[in-house]
Amino acid sequence: MSSEAEEDLENVDPVLHQCLKKVFEKQVRVVESNPKDSWAWLRLANLALKTGPDNEAVEVFEDTVLHAKDSYLGWFLLGNLMGRLQMWSKAESAYRKAIQLERDDAALWINLGGVFKVQGRFSAALRALLRAVELNPEHTTAWLDLASVYSELGDNVGCRAALERACDTDPLSVKEYIKAIEEQSSNASDCSGS
Repeated sequence: MSSEAEEDLENVDPVLHQCLKKVFEKQVRVVESNPKDSWAWLRLANLALKTGPDNEAVEVFEDTVLHAKDSYLGWFLLGNLMGRLQMWSKAESAYRKAIQLERDDAALWINLGGVFKVQGRFSAALRALLRAVELNPEHTTAWLDLASVYSELGDNVGCRAALERACDTDPLSVKEYIKAIEEQSSNASDCSGS
């Protein structure tokens, strides 16, 4: 679980924590009664992150998705949840199931590419991200992630081309991205110089 979520939970009193669990249980029933309700899935995923580090809520969320079977949104949100918890193989599995149900959602391919990237599986990340930009050539995040993967693979030409495409779609995002990279690079050199 992310340190932010853990800090939030440490500051929640036990009564409120029990209340969150009860709301979560009710939301599970709402999703089970109407698995096509997108907002219900989003509320359930959000509650799963907030209910506690014991991962009981995560297991219930996973069981709910398994029960609904054909909800690509449920699988997508499960992948996001597992990614937030750094459970990479479960995140990958959930995204793959979501893609089986909805092959043309660029966000699924971007997130799958992100999982591969975190795992250092850059060739797989490249394939997933290329599929994402094929589906949505205007998706700036996909192009930025693609530039990062090309950089990891040592393909400067591909990296530059992806950055140029990202700049074409959203110049402000690219400037912020480059600024963040420069700051990371500066902080890394500050740390190594001390």
